[in-house]
This record gives sequence, C-alpha cells and structure tokens, in this order.
Amino acid sequence: MTFRVLHQPSTNQARCPYRVIVRETGREIDWINQYLDYETLRRLADITLKTYAHELLHFLRWWESVRHTDAINKDALTESTPLCCSSDLARVS
Repeated sequence: MTFRVLHQPSTNQARCPYRVIVRETGREIDWINQYLDYETLRRLADITLKTYAHELLHFLRWWESVRHTDAINKDALTESTPLCCSSDLARVS
C-alpha cells in the first residue's frame, strides 16, 4: 500500500483540508483524519495542519513497513516503541 496527503478544501469548518489516503483506492485513514479534524476544531494554522498531516504520513509509511497494516491501537503502538527507538539508535551508531 502507498499513502499520500490530499489537499481537499471544504466548506465544513470541522473538517481538515488535508486528508491522508491510500493512493490506490482513495480510502481515508480514519484514525489520522479524525486527529487532523480534531486539531482543525482547535483552530490550528493551516500550515500546522499540513505539517501534522505530512508527519503522520511518514509515521504511517514506517508503521506499514513494520506491521504491514494501516490499523493501529495502543497495545501495538506500545510494543513498537522499543523497535522504533532501537532502529533510530542503530542509524546514529
């Protein structure tokens, strides 16, 4: 699967104009887009929302390469934290 950030302006003030989607199908990644919508309600700047979308896109690409899924939950995230940190340390060394 490949993912991308799509700029999709809307008249809905509660919807973030940046959506993270699966490139092949156009399916939205719900957990990311719900977070971006929440931050939109907090009235963050457009450039901040765009930055968050791209940072989450990079995380999602890494997550999918390790877990082979775009689904995420707290337990899986907790398990992967040492993996993330150990790979970062390996790159630094």
